[in-house]
This record gives sequence, structure tokens and C-alpha cells, in this order.
Amino acid sequence: MKFLALMKDSLREAVDAKVFYVTVALSFLLVLVVGSVSFRPLTAEEEIVERPQLPWLFQFQIMPKIKSKTLEPPDAFSVRIADFENANKQDPEPWKGNYRFNVILTFDSPEKAEAFARRPKLSAGSMLEVVDKLLYWLKDTDADLVPPDKDHPLEVRYPITSQGTMIERASDWRYEPTILFAIPLPFAHSSVNGAVYWIEDTLVNGFGSWIGILIGVILTAFFVPNMLRKGTVDMLVVKPIHRVTLLIYKYVGGLTFVFLNAIVAVGGVWLMLGLRTGIWAPGFLVSILGITFYFAILYAVSVLASVMTRSPIVAIMVTIFVWVMLWGTGAAYTVFTALRKMPEAKAQADGLPQWLYTTVDTLHFVLPRTTDLDVLLTQTISKGLLTEAEYKSHGIDKLPDIPWTESLSVSGIFIAVMLGLACWWFAVKDY
Repeated sequence: MKFLALMKDSLREAVDAKVFYVTVALSFLLVLVVGSVSFRPLTAEEEIVERPQLPWLFQFQIMPKIKSKTLEPPDAFSVRIADFENANKQDPEPWKGNYRFNVILTFDSPEKAEAFARRPKLSAGSMLEVVDKLLYWLKDTDADLVPPDKDHPLEVRYPITSQGTMIERASDWRYEPTILFAIPLPFAHSSVNGAVYWIEDTLVNGFGSWIGILIGVILTAFFVPNMLRKGTVDMLVVKPIHRVTLLIYKYVGGLTFVFLNAIVAVGGVWLMLGLRTGIWAPGFLVSILGITFYFAILYAVSVLASVMTRSPIVAIMVTIFVWVMLWGTGAAYTVFTALRKMPEAKAQADGLPQWLYTTVDTLHFVLPRTTDLDVLLTQTISKGLLTEAEYKSHGIDKLPDIPWTESLSVSGIFIAVMLGLACWWFAVKDY
């Protein structure tokens, strides 16, 4: 019963903090904002011709293909999309259409247009690659190149045709989201599934979780130092309970703070999205455990620093330093792994000192795999939610295959070592 009472006290300390209710309120606010999002289905013409940022995206993709880094003469041109037509007008569903349109490059003089088409700096095949990347949902696309003529002396035209689309479900078609029930977002066209994925993986599991974990690091850093204050620690150490048990319960109390907030934020957003869109993606709920485990790694460091210094400020600074170090190690390992696999980057990779690779590999081997955890959660959330084309468009197919067991085991051992050191220090320290 004493153990249960102590556990209850640790949980009460986590929940009774006023800031806990503030964070829960912010989580509810996030849920309400997500609930205000609605989706208007677009026509194919709106998505291809009237989408305001699409010409800019075409221009951005074309520049590397013509090996130019600027839009200065002689490569200066503007892009527009025109002459849209649906050859399958009898089918009202826009994702079943056969579309034709022109991607038009306009120059400021006939000579520049003719020179561009004559070289040619951008073949029909290269333009097709751009179309397939930006309009990845089109199927069986084809492209041609039409040089300037007397009717269009300033224009190089690329007629594009498609035979249907890769979309089979209405929720995979293109929609324009509206937020707060009234504010359209014309720059954020996507499928409903794609929007749900962005909300779950980027907004909640990305930005939201980092903010939540940072708040958790700051607030829970006071739990152990408060316990070790003169007077409080004197009362605790004379009780018939082992110091190790006491510290472990304090650790569990800190985890509870983040776990409960994760349940409210992730569970609330999942429920709201399901009610609003009819999409119930169970993989998103794994984020509750993922966020809590991520925080458990950092909180183990915080507990060790708190026991050794009794200072919440030092605990916060040490924990954030370790957090940045873990992120940097994961980012460096990802970059170095990519360099090893890219033939075009081999020369650059060979120019780096070998000790740098050895250091990064060693740190990655012994430190918690926080970057791996991010990748695993992204892959889990996307499963069953995105189409194959969207999966590739988001670059998820290029993410490494990481075993859950390896990542969790290495991180779990790190937590055990940090807590073991903290418990040993607390047990032998004379208070």
C-alpha cells in the first residue's frame, strides 16, 4: 500500500501542476482548429490551370534541367499552363478524365525562344519528368515540343496528354482545404488523405510533439530537485521505502505528464479527423507511445542531472544539450549514409577524414536512436493512408528500413544506464 500511495503522489504532482492544465487546454485548442478544417473538391482545370503556385513550381523544376541557376538572360522566361481540355467528358468524376493541356514557356524576344527550342535546352522528355513530379496523380502522360511559329513567336509549347489518373478513391482526389470554417488555403491543394497525413505527421507528430516535449523537459525538471530540497528529502529518506523505488516513481510521474498530454492531443486529433473525414488511421495512435518514449530518453538525462546537482536549471540545460547532440548525431549519420550510397557524391565523401565517419558511426551505435524513432513513426502513420504516388511524392519510399527492435533496444539500454546512475547516486548520497 505504501508503494501505491507513493505512486499516487508522483502522479498527483504531475497532474496538479497548473501548467499541465494549460498544456491540456492548448491540446484541446489544437483539436478544435483541426475540427474547423473542411475540404472542397477541385475540378481538374482548377488544379492544373488555375493553381496559382504551379507555374512557379514548374519554373523551379525546369531551371536545373537547363543547367541555369538564374532567370537572367538568355534563360529568362515565364511559365503558364493553358488550352486545357478533358477528352473524357462523359464521366463526371474528375479523376477519371483524359486531360490535354499546354505548358508554355514565354520569352521576351523571338530570337531567344527560337534559340531555346533549337538547342534544345529542355526536351519533351525532360518536361515530362517535371510534369510527372508535380502532377504525379496523372497517368500514362506524354509530352511533345512545339517550337515558336508565326502565331506564337515568343512561345515554346509542350503539349501534355494523360490517360486517366492513378486515383481510385474520392478521398485521394485533389481538394482545397478551408480552415476556421471560412479561410481557404489555395496554396495547400492535396488529397484528403494527404492532408490528414500532413496534420498527423507534420503538425502533431512533428512540430506539436517537439513543442510538447520541450515544455515537458522544462516543467518536469523541477520534480526531482523539489523532492531533494532540505526538509522534504529529510522526511522522505526516513520512510521505510528504498530510495531507488522513490526515484523511479518520480521518473514515472514525469512520464505521466507527457503521456497524458499526448493522449489528449493525439487522441483528440485522431477522433476529430475521423469524424470530419471518415478516415480512421490507427497508425497515428502509435504516436502516443512514440512521443512518450522519446521524452523518456530525455527525462532519464534530466533525472540524472537533477540528482547530481539538485538544480532544475542545470537539468534543463543538460537535457537540451543532449537533445541537440542526439539530433545532430542522427542528422550526420543520415547524411554520411547517403553519401556512401550516392556514386555522384563519392568524391566528396572520400575527401572527408575517416575519423569523422568513425566518430559518427560510434555515436550512432551507442546513443539513443531518436532520428530512427521519427522515421519509424512517419512510416507507421503513412501506411494505409497515402497512395503509392503520394508515398513517393513525400519521399517516404527513400527512408531507410529500420527495425523497431534495434532502435527501441539501444534507446532502452540508454534509459536504463541513465536511471541506474541516478539511482546509484541517490542511494549513496548522504542527505
